[in-house]
Amino acid sequence: MGFPAAFLSGITLTSSILYLSLLHHNSNRIHQASLLRQQSQLLNSLVDSPPPHSPDYDPDTSHGRNADDDPYGRYGYRVQRVSGVERWKDMWNRDVEGVVRWVQGVEVGRVREGVEARWREWRGGERRV
Repeated sequence: MGFPAAFLSGITLTSSILYLSLLHHNSNRIHQASLLRQQSQLLNSLVDSPPPHSPDYDPDTSHGRNADDDPYGRYGYRVQRVSGVERWKDMWNRDVEGVVRWVQGVEVGRVREGVEARWREWRGGERRV
């Protein structure tokens, strides 16, 4: 009984691993296909003319709508609001970019001359050795 039990358990283990790996690969492939489809629709909506709107659509009054009133936007794709964390990250990145630009624009020679002038004023004028 040892050989048939080991043989069947080996087949079961091998087929289970094969099934799970194929299932994982298939779910990844389906997810990637949906992402590509969404990106394609978004890019096509930016390039192509907008789809026709319903008869009650008034372009003069619809520009003031917020995302709650018109979740699908003017061109038919869903507009998602940015989360608070994403807004915080954007503000942080803008602040960091501003500091980096400021540091890159500093002229070291002028800063040194200003510090030396203030040091001389604080020490009571320029002293000769």
